[in-house]
Amino acid sequence: MISMSPAASRIYAALQRESMTVEAMMKELALGDSVVRRALNLLKSEGLVKSVRNRVKYQNGRPTQLFSIATAGMVELGEVTLASVGSASRRVAEILRDHGEVAVFIGCNGEGAVALHHHAEYGTAMDRHIDSLVGTYRSSPANGTKFSVDRLAVDMRSRLGEIMRGGYVG
Repeated sequence: MISMSPAASRIYAALQRESMTVEAMMKELALGDSVVRRALNLLKSEGLVKSVRNRVKYQNGRPTQLFSIATAGMVELGEVTLASVGSASRRVAEILRDHGEVAVFIGCNGEGAVALHHHAEYGTAMDRHIDSLVGTYRSSPANGTKFSVDRLAVDMRSRLGEIMRGGYVG
């Protein structure tokens, strides 16, 4: 693990208990805005923390960012929408070329992520995020079916459709 400032250590410990906004961290930990944001930037750059837009809480008319502990072995895609499915699919294809097998997830908040099959935490990621699973993909599947960016895009659109219909949202 990286060498962390006392503020970053306290923030990381707080995020292990629950996901939080910057404002909640400032209040709970009695830290200033710039201290919290600097620590979060460090934690995010090291892949320890991730953020998503909190669609429930708004500040100044904009969604706030909700921070949480990042799952090891996951590559964050950011928000996936019907308009961004093509670019998200191409990003997954790049990751797949480098790693051979991946699992793709889109959470009920629209945030996408890719779990790397070779990573020690792959099983944990599958267990934790199974309700958000789009599918698992291999660059050279055993059955000989070639990976298709277009097929992945169809799968992602299907998952987004489930979310929009309020069905199986994970």
